[in-house]
Amino acid sequence: MYVYQIAEKYQDREGNTKTRYHGYYKNESAAQERIKSYEFGRMSAIAYKIARMVGWKRGRDAQAFQDAIHEMANSPYSINKISVDTSWR
Repeated sequence: MYVYQIAEKYQDREGNTKTRYHGYYKNESAAQERIKSYEFGRMSAIAYKIARMVGWKRGRDAQAFQDAIHEMANSPYSINKISVDTSWR
């Protein structure tokens, strides 16, 4: 039997890459649905940030715009498949 765990990669204040875990799920589809809801919130925040940019093409926010596009393209979420021993049943 397997359970599924959502892992999120992030950087702390010092710039080190760390992993944060978001619960266990019985089905992979349930974990995918939760990731979809996390992604919706993340994309909404990025879109709001882009909408407030001035000079995004060649101005002062050009690099921030490219960073936002890169952030949208690369999801920090993944699913870990964990084997559970059920031989005790």
